[in-house]
Amino acid sequence: MDEQATFEAALTLYNAACSGANLIHDSGFLDFGLTGSLELVTIDDEIISLTKRALSSESITDQTVSLELIDIIGPGGSYLATSDTRSLFEKFHWKPQLVDRNTRKMWERQGKTSLLQRAAEKTKKILETHKVEPLSPEVEEKIRLIISRAEKELM
Repeated sequence: MDEQATFEAALTLYNAACSGANLIHDSGFLDFGLTGSLELVTIDDEIISLTKRALSSESITDQTVSLELIDIIGPGGSYLATSDTRSLFEKFHWKPQLVDRNTRKMWERQGKTSLLQRAAEKTKKILETHKVEPLSPEVEEKIRLIISRAEKELM
């Protein structure tokens, strides 16, 4: 797991999403799928999150583009200071969990961790704390029926 793996994962995931694919199965894969990395799965999750945000389409409505506000502020004014802009920013802004957006000085003060180190920490925390919700009885029954049919066909 290194920078090249992350770079390749980002391009693969982004290109697959741009092509309209709705299932990308090789998250966390390394070495042509012969090896996997849980840290890369965690990084891929962040890449997928950003890709979804980048490719999402937003509606242009009276609420998202305020002509009244444009008239009030006028040319050369700052829309960033308005509460309307801040609320829209919060709604549509992508918030990374692993990508460090600090200045270099702040990053150094906070330990100079690499993306892989942050991913390893997050992966460890997920493995230690995540609780899987049990399947509903209906889903369990459907799975049993599928397995039963498959066993009959194979036997």
